Amino acid sequence: MAETKTRSVVALASLLFWLLAITTVHAQDVTGALEADTVAISNGAGSNGFGLVVASRGGLATIVTAAHVVRDDNGNARSPVMVKFAASNSTIQAAVLDVAFDGFDLAVIQAKEPAGFALQTNIVGNSADLRRGERLWIVGAVTDDITASVIPGAFAKFALDGTIVAQGLGAVEGNSGGPLFGTSGVVGIIFNAFGSNTGAATIETIENAFSRDNLNLPWDLRSAKARKPRTVFSDCEDCPDMVVLTPGSFDMGANSGVDFPDPSFMPAHRVTISYDFAVGQVEVTGPQWLRCVREKGCPKNIGYTVDPYTRTPVEFISHKNAVAYTNWLSSKTGAKYRLLTEAEWEYAARAGTTTAFIWGDDMTAPLPAVCWGCGGDTDGSKTKAAAPVARYPSNTFGLADMAGNVSEIVSDCWQPDYSGAPDEGSAVQADGCSQRVVRGGSYMDPPLSLRSFARTYINAEDASQSVGFRVARDLH
Repeated sequence: MAETKTRSVVALASLLFWLLAITTVHAQDVTGALEADTVAISNGAGSNGFGLVVASRGGLATIVTAAHVVRDDNGNARSPVMVKFAASNSTIQAAVLDVAFDGFDLAVIQAKEPAGFALQTNIVGNSADLRRGERLWIVGAVTDDITASVIPGAFAKFALDGTIVAQGLGAVEGNSGGPLFGTSGVVGIIFNAFGSNTGAATIETIENAFSRDNLNLPWDLRSAKARKPRTVFSDCEDCPDMVVLTPGSFDMGANSGVDFPDPSFMPAHRVTISYDFAVGQVEVTGPQWLRCVREKGCPKNIGYTVDPYTRTPVEFISHKNAVAYTNWLSSKTGAKYRLLTEAEWEYAARAGTTTAFIWGDDMTAPLPAVCWGCGGDTDGSKTKAAAPVARYPSNTFGLADMAGNVSEIVSDCWQPDYSGAPDEGSAVQADGCSQRVVRGGSYMDPPLSLRSFARTYINAEDASQSVGFRVARDLH
C-alpha cells in the first residue's frame, strides 16, 4: 500500500522533530544518518522497498534489504534492480549479490555510490538491550516516487528463531528492507508484516552473516554499543570476545621508590588514551588459533601441539605469527584487528589501579593468578603449564589474565627504558626492530614479573614457551 507523497513528507518532518526533542543522543545520530544510509529500491516488476547501506568501499555501496524486494512474482531474483539514494535525484542500477541471505528473507545488493555519498557509521544499536514496550521506528513507506516516512511502534518480543517482533508499526509491503531502529540505533531490518506485528532480522544476525558468508562481504557500521565501556562483543562465531575500553589517563611505569626497581620501567610518565578501542577479554586460545590455521591464515607448526578442545591460551607465538592472526581476523571480519601497543596494554591491565599488582601490593601466596610461585593448584612450579583462560577474576575493565598465565607480545619495539616514550598511547617502532616487548608475566615467571609495570622482551623472529598474545580492535 502507498501513502501520498505529501503525507509522507509531513509525517517525516513532524516525527523527526519529536524524535530529536525527546530521545537520546544516539537516537538523534541515527535519525540524522538514516537519510544518508537508507536507499529506496525498485525491482521493475512491481516490488518496491528499502535497504540499509552497511559498507562503503571503492566507490561501491553494499546494501542489505529484504529478499522479496528484489524478486519478481515468480520468486526469481531480478538483477539489476534500481536504487535511489536520499542525496541523489536519479536512480542507479544495483547488482544482486545474494538472496535468502543466511536463511532469512534478506538480500545483499551493491550499487555505485552517487557523488558526495558518505556512509554514516555510528548508527547501529544492540538488539539484546531491547525491552518490552521500548519505542521503535521503521523507515519504508512507499509512494510512486519512493519516499520515506518514519512510523512509530514498540518492541514486543523475540521470536523462536531470534528475530524481532514489533507491534503498532503499521508496516505494509513497502516497508520491507527498511531499517528498524530505537533510541540506541538500528537494531534490525524489516522483512515481513503479519497483522499488527512486524518481523525484523536483528542487526547482529546480519553482521555475523557477513563475516561467515563465503562472499567475504564488507561491513563498515560501528555499533552504538561500541561506545559503552566494558561492553563485550564478538565479530564472528570463532572470533575473540572483545571488551570496549574508553579514553583515560594513567601513570605508566614506575620510579625508583618501588620494591625491586628496574631501569626498564623508568621513568614513570603520564599517558593519555584519547580514543575508544576494544581488547580481547582473554588471551587468544588454542581453538581460536586452530580456526585461523584451518582457514589458511596462520601456520600449523608453531613448536607444540595445540589443544583443540581446551580454552587454554596458545603459546610458542612469535611476533610475526601474532600479526598473521590479527591480519586474518581483519580480513575475515572487515574490522581492524591488531596487537595492543605497550601503553594500551598497561592501561588495560591497570584498569584504574595504581598499585604494583592488579589486586594490590600484596605478593604473598596464594595469589589470584597463574605464575611460578603464585600458589594454588595452577601454580606453574607444579603444573609447568598454562591454565584455562579466566580461571581467576577479571580486573575492573572486565579483562582476565592480564597478570600471568602466558605473557603477551605487544606491537612495540623494545627500548631499555622509557626515555622519550610517547604519551598518547602509540607504539614505539624502529627500523630493523629485532626485539619486541612482552608484558604480563606467565606461568613460568615469578610474581614480580606480574606487576602491572613489569616488562621484558623477546627476539622478534623467535617463539618461546609461555609467550602468547591477545588482540586489540580499532573502534575509530
